[in-house]
Amino acid sequence: MHILIAEDNQDHLELIVDILKSSFGNDCKIQSYTSLNDAIHHINHQHVDVFLCDLKLPDSPIENTVEIIKNLEDAPPIIVLTSLHDDELANRLVKEGIQDFLPKDELTPSQLVRACHYAVERKKLTQSLLEKNEDYKAFCYSLTHDFRSSLWQVSGFAQIFKRETQKKYPQETSLPFEYLDKISTKIEGIQRLIEDLQDFLSIDSLSDTYSAVPVTLAARNAADMLGETVARKNGIIEVESLPEIKGNLSQLQLLFSNLLSNAIKYNQSERPYIKVSAETNDDNITIVVEDNGIGIPADKLGSIFTPFERLHSKDLYPGSGLGLAIVKRVVKSHRGRIQVKSKVGEGTRVILQFPKP
Repeated sequence: MHILIAEDNQDHLELIVDILKSSFGNDCKIQSYTSLNDAIHHINHQHVDVFLCDLKLPDSPIENTVEIIKNLEDAPPIIVLTSLHDDELANRLVKEGIQDFLPKDELTPSQLVRACHYAVERKKLTQSLLEKNEDYKAFCYSLTHDFRSSLWQVSGFAQIFKRETQKKYPQETSLPFEYLDKISTKIEGIQRLIEDLQDFLSIDSLSDTYSAVPVTLAARNAADMLGETVARKNGIIEVESLPEIKGNLSQLQLLFSNLLSNAIKYNQSERPYIKVSAETNDDNITIVVEDNGIGIPADKLGSIFTPFERLHSKDLYPGSGLGLAIVKRVVKSHRGRIQVKSKVGEGTRVILQFPKP
């Protein structure tokens, strides 16, 4: 095992090295540096199994060290050894990919050795899962691309057949052209499903580039895209001024597009009404999307976010069954929470809670 140590306190370094040598013996290669830059240079040029890093080093204060180690590409498993007792910082580092956070004054030989072994195995497992996930995404994207291309051709051939037949037999009115129209309608539904699947798969891919986003813009863009549908049903979408959150504009627009289209689709009112408003408290930002639609039965609320789960037949309400699954995944990607309150015949309230930026 090749272990790299970034530690400027000689006493601490000697203690750590003694523990490692006594536990791993001759199978352990140890390299140490007193500066973060030298340790990073080593990582960039040599394979390292475990990186033990102090947070406060001569060339790097704590926050700088945190930013550097959490953003390392192809980093080895990282275990932070520090004199700090900061549970909040420890939780943040672990959430951002650091394998462990060990206070030096509580360090024991068994604890350090166990942490090294666990870090290596967790890193292997995480890498394996990431690779499988990337393969899975690549396969799905390839499959949906091929499906879309083939469906487009089938739809095109059906329309060509209809057009050419009408030219050849202009007086014939008994030909069952409605079946060709049904083929086109079914293909449009499958294409919508493919698009929803691609949206569902791509949600997590931009989470590392989140920045401050005006939620008002996302909601109003989604409302504008549904303008024709809303006008056809004589509906109203009211979007109040909404705060900013840390996120991705495209994903939030996708979220509102699904929520608003559902609110219009599942609405039998003479004048469908959807309102998007905001509440802010000390802990989070709350966005509420409410409508006067048909509502959701209480016994169905627990299953509405399941992919492909449908409460109504496709003939009555067409769709892929992925809309709310996409919404939940976007909310989760933004470290938020979602809650739905509804009464049959009265409408639905979708409550979205996001952390303050």
